[in-house]
Amino acid sequence: PAFVSNKIGLDYRYWVHPLPSSPKSLTDVYIEALPDDEKLQIAHGMVRGVASMHHAEPPFYHRALSPSAFLICRIKNRPKPLLINFDCAKDTDEDAAYTVFYAVSDKMNDESMQTIFAPELYAEEILEDIDLDWEKIDIYALGKTLCKILTGSYDLPMHDTNMLSEKQCEMLHVMCRENPADRPSIDQVSNVF
Repeated sequence: PAFVSNKIGLDYRYWVHPLPSSPKSLTDVYIEALPDDEKLQIAHGMVRGVASMHHAEPPFYHRALSPSAFLICRIKNRPKPLLINFDCAKDTDEDAAYTVFYAVSDKMNDESMQTIFAPELYAEEILEDIDLDWEKIDIYALGKTLCKILTGSYDLPMHDTNMLSEKQCEMLHVMCRENPADRPSIDQVSNVF
């Protein structure tokens, strides 16, 4: 275990683990070269990783999910996604003293991230994050990320594919709905992926 202090001097405890193998970034070239069964294994691992955050006590939200928020390691010759890049993570503890919404704003200005962020983040009236449903924003970004891994594109598939069942294809569409209230919980996503 190790400790890190925040801006007001409070310590957070976290575990440090060595990576089990040389990690790979989820570049377009790497994704394209993956066999379909490994893409599905990666998608399942991504959903499990986000579920572990959303089920933590208190829950916390990544707020910048994308293919670049995961590294892929091989464990027992199977791909294992590891969630990284917590620079935008939202602390939901009632004693949280500050937020890092500015970090999210910086990423929103990155053109490569604009297809991944939920549409409500671009509403003009949002000046800070107090009224945003970060769980549903993570679900939207996870849907776009899964779409990229499983189809090679951020565009939602119009029907089931060789790799995606009708239920999985439908879930991707539900995850990426415009209205956050219409998006599923991570448990509903876990039941499909």
